[in-house]
Amino acid sequence: AFQLRGWPRRRNWDLDEVHEIHRRWRKVLDSYDGDRMAVGEIGVRNLRRHVRYYGEDDELQLSFNFHFLEQPWVAERFRAVVEEWERLLPAHAWPDYTLSNHDRSRATSRYGPERAGVAAVMLLTLRGTPFIYYGEEIGMTDVPIPPARIVDVDGRDPERTPMQWDPSKNAGFTTGDPWLPLGDFARNNVAAEGDDPASLLSLYRRLGWLRKSSAALRRGSYRTTATPRGVFAYAREAEGDRMLVALNFTKSAQAVSLGSGSARIALSTDHARDGQPANLTRVELRPDEGVVVAPA
Repeated sequence: AFQLRGWPRRRNWDLDEVHEIHRRWRKVLDSYDGDRMAVGEIGVRNLRRHVRYYGEDDELQLSFNFHFLEQPWVAERFRAVVEEWERLLPAHAWPDYTLSNHDRSRATSRYGPERAGVAAVMLLTLRGTPFIYYGEEIGMTDVPIPPARIVDVDGRDPERTPMQWDPSKNAGFTTGDPWLPLGDFARNNVAAEGDDPASLLSLYRRLGWLRKSSAALRRGSYRTTATPRGVFAYAREAEGDRMLVALNFTKSAQAVSLGSGSARIALSTDHARDGQPANLTRVELRPDEGVVVAPA
């Protein structure tokens, strides 16, 4: 090991010069036939500076928004991130969100497995592109790494362990020897959760189907709804399609008004409630429940 002394320290991220490079890259992308998209991992904590990377619709189409990863499990904190992002984005820009990545503790470890469903509903119903870190859809958690098996000197191995496909050897990930250990893959795997309608994976699939079938969820507008403390709710609307989302971040039952009239629960983290009628004046939420409501 060695140490450099007297080396001038200079911030080497978020430099103004990089925007011209992005514009040149964008011209290269746009020169190809068909759809092309540039996504940037921008090391910027300030959302106001973050939006600069969209340029005048001549730089990145998307820049990773990691601000959810920094929030405690508090409805008002997540709502504040979304509202600021929506306020700052120029008209040509499209938002995006993610709950985890390869550099940070997994969402299920940070928030707890009982909250993973609410987090999933939020991620896949907000306006924007959702980025799902592998294993998030089955609730994979950080795996303790024995000292002898540590690979990453920055301590990021726990969130980088092999994908858990099935209960076979090495969770079906490899016939060789993985360099990192596996978590609880005997029950927490794709094969097991795929057969369980109450599993987190089944919820992700239902969310995917609902999103695909709803113009409001795919490309609709976003509007926050007033709620009691601990609840995050919003409306999505496009082309006559309207969806209302209510997320209970608390351990207590809650009730929220989403308007007036009759409706049906298009999706709930409790799959037994899917399709049930609802009254928009008072939508009941169970502890740690998220619902998507379709007005009649």
